[in-house]
Amino acid sequence: MSKRNTYNYTSLLNTSYADIKSIKKLLRNYFRLYSLAEKGINEAMCLLCDILMVMDDSFMINFEHLLSKQQKKVIYYHLILDMKQEDVARIMGITQEAVSLYLKHGLVKIMRSLGEYRDKGRKIV
Repeated sequence: MSKRNTYNYTSLLNTSYADIKSIKKLLRNYFRLYSLAEKGINEAMCLLCDILMVMDDSFMINFEHLLSKQQKKVIYYHLILDMKQEDVARIMGITQEAVSLYLKHGLVKIMRSLGEYRDKGRKIV
């Protein structure tokens, strides 16, 4: 692994839940995290579990109904699959502005929920 890749992975694994930029970074790197987790990197496994807790209903423990279906779709299409907001809007039959709002509100909910979860004494990462 080159120094550049090591830095990128180290930076990714040290991501905070304190701001929306960090949450976007995690979601955009979902498949990288998955790859690192498969290699046995514990930090990546923890980050993936956190993402799944808030994105996947079957993992929802304290986050029941955290995100609406529309918010989940927008986050998945735009951040995880790296689709343009305009394409997401077309697929979902909504405006690009609606996509932007679903994205913004969903990311705020994720950030707050993971922060609250961490603050209650449950170490996430």
